Amino acid sequence: MLKQFAENNRKLAPEVIELQTTTTSCDIWSLGCTVIELLTGNPPYFNLSPMQALFKIVQDDCPPIPEGFSSDCRSFLLECFQKDPILRSGARKLRKHPWMRKAAKDLKETKEKENEKENEKENEKENEKEKEKEKEK
Repeated sequence: MLKQFAENNRKLAPEVIELQTTTTSCDIWSLGCTVIELLTGNPPYFNLSPMQALFKIVQDDCPPIPEGFSSDCRSFLLECFQKDPILRSGARKLRKHPWMRKAAKDLKETKEKENEKENEKENEKENEKEKEKEKEK
């Protein structure tokens, strides 16, 4: 049972593994692990056996943060990986983190550009319709 548990749970917060009281802060830990997996293709401790990974999650101060991550990204992850769940940042605080604010700004700019392109296409279609109407006259 423990082996099966270990194989599927490299993103568990230490307090979950230690069967301590859990709160939504466990999800923040898992979020940090998911960010690492999304950016690298691998979860933390992917190179260890499942049981070794569980021991390292409990033993280490935080999962290893890969080289090459921006300082803002590292800072975000360190807030997610605060060992003490009481001190771990919550979702509201993390939304205000510079790394998230930049991502939100980039997303907004991308949406605005997509909307502009869509508007341009609609305007072109309207112009073509008007030209066709003029030809019919």
